[in-house]
Amino acid sequence: MSDTQSPPWRAPSAARARVLNCPSCGGSVTVRANGISITAVCSSCGSTLDVSNPDVRLIEEVRRRTHEPPIAIGMRGLLVGTLWEVAGFQSRADATNGWSWDEYLLFNPYRGFRFLVQDDDDWVLYCMLRQDVPDPVQGFEGRRYTQRGTGIARTTYVLGEFYWRARVGDEVSTAEYIDSPWLLSREQNGDEIIWSRGIQLEGETVGTAFGLQSDFVSGGVSGKAASRNERTNGVIWVGVAAVIMLLLLHMIPFGTSRSAVVFGRTFHTTAANEGSTLTTEVFTISAKGGNLRITAQAPVFNNWVELGISMVGPDDITFNATPSIEYYYGQDSDGSWSEGSQSTSVTFRSVPGGDYRLLIEPYAGAYRANPENPNAWKPNTPVDFTVTVTRHVPSWGNFWIALLLLIPYPIFRYFFPSTPPAPKPDASPWPASTWKPPP
Repeated sequence: MSDTQSPPWRAPSAARARVLNCPSCGGSVTVRANGISITAVCSSCGSTLDVSNPDVRLIEEVRRRTHEPPIAIGMRGLLVGTLWEVAGFQSRADATNGWSWDEYLLFNPYRGFRFLVQDDDDWVLYCMLRQDVPDPVQGFEGRRYTQRGTGIARTTYVLGEFYWRARVGDEVSTAEYIDSPWLLSREQNGDEIIWSRGIQLEGETVGTAFGLQSDFVSGGVSGKAASRNERTNGVIWVGVAAVIMLLLLHMIPFGTSRSAVVFGRTFHTTAANEGSTLTTEVFTISAKGGNLRITAQAPVFNNWVELGISMVGPDDITFNATPSIEYYYGQDSDGSWSEGSQSTSVTFRSVPGGDYRLLIEPYAGAYRANPENPNAWKPNTPVDFTVTVTRHVPSWGNFWIALLLLIPYPIFRYFFPSTPPAPKPDASPWPASTWKPPP
């Protein structure tokens, strides 16, 4: 939109069209918003006329070859329940950001002016607000907008009539905010600031209204220009929210039995224990079902420990595990290094409640000398290890499964975005209290 001058306010009335002769070439110039429009551009020679003066003074004789816009001046179309006539057309560009777009000035003698903007196959119908918008990002009339871009809009071509002195070379600073399907546009020329609010339209809606070919209006609300930022932001926010929720559900302790230690003991063993079975005292697991984890730890250095563990419960229910612990470290020309870990664990997904005991058969490299290198470590070195049994342990497996189940949704929404609701055909999408009154 370009408004270096706001349209004058007058009571709604049907304005009669006025036909003039161009002082430059003698061609006919139709003024549709007679008494409101200030300038009109001759479609024959491109001269700009001052139609606010009864004598129709020639402002600027461009004398260039004109081109007919896709929606011709004088065409009529039904949008949002109102019959509009195309009164003016201008092309604008922002050289800094490499953007260009076309604007059609629509006129209805009872509703006033609207702007139909085509930007990279995206269609937006704008109307000027008669109020200031302090901060769209913080919220305006129940919506929070995201800034989509700023720049300098320069008029590169004009045709038809306008209610301001439109001419090639006019420049205004712009800022655009979006909360699909709604947009807010801010234009500033000197001390004058104009706010407009628009709604995205389907290309088919515009094509049907003005009888255009389908390949010309293939864009719209679902086009790439209108939905690129919205889709990307939507995917990011859905993904971030899903991960945060899953982490919270995974980490927050729900109930007193979550990660409850039901057994823990440290064993001091020597070579005499190798091949024999260590039997623990009986411990009780709550009757509620759930997983159970057995964790083994041993402070070994350049050594290994292997434990054959059987957990025997009521009715000889047995759970078997053979955790192996290996940890080696050293130093070479590249610096210090380490391999393995001093702890390991085994998780059983479902263990019924009852009384259990552990049967442990320990094996360790420190129990005997290395046959290849007897001096590598002392034979019959004692080995200590600790076994801990924990009930209802959070499972990262469940976390990743849940995450995999959620990922398809944002991906699907990115490639197949939902179409924002189109304005009702029998009503104006703008509250009358928030818009500039029609002339």
